[in-house]
Amino acid sequence: MNYAEVLVYWYLRLNGFFLIENFVLHSSNSRKKSADADLLGIRLPHVYETIGGQEQDWDYKKFQLWNIDLSKDYLAVIVQVKSGQNPKKDKVMRAFNYERLVSAVKRCGMFPCSMASEIANKLEMLPKVHQNEWTIIKLAVLEKTIKGPWYILYFSEMESFIINRLKAYSNEKYRDRIFFPDHLIQYIAWKQGINI
Repeated sequence: MNYAEVLVYWYLRLNGFFLIENFVLHSSNSRKKSADADLLGIRLPHVYETIGGQEQDWDYKKFQLWNIDLSKDYLAVIVQVKSGQNPKKDKVMRAFNYERLVSAVKRCGMFPCSMASEIANKLEMLPKVHQNEWTIIKLAVLEKTIKGPWYILYFSEMESFIINRLKAYSNEKYRDRIFFPDHLIQYIAWKQGINI
């Protein structure tokens, strides 16, 4: 993963998501290249950790803007990260095309494969779809706004959230930073810890 995808990974992980990185979306057409979903994730409403994984730790305000209740909703997220200065709308659209959405929905496993086409059809035109008890959202992570049928998360929002979370538990996170499987988060935890 590149640094931008790492930030998204940690933002979602610190909000209670279980994640798959760089899921390969194999093309069914031998003339088309395969692609990937930068991140796929699911989140259950009662997720909990003693340090940094309690009700007061989640980014409720951001998810409430998307009309999502982290305390009640069963969530699946399909994430595309565009870290370039001027990503084009068509690239984001392509990242969320029907074939890719079908593959992502099947891989997340909330529904039988026979329902994936129906859900992808709806999701292609909407930022989220409710099906049974699940909410599936498309999340574009961007430097600046590109309007479309997806929710947007900005790099600055993620960085602030991650830093604030690590500050809230700076002693524990600093002490245990070497257990984190990523150098970037280790560095951020170290940087917050030295300012205790």
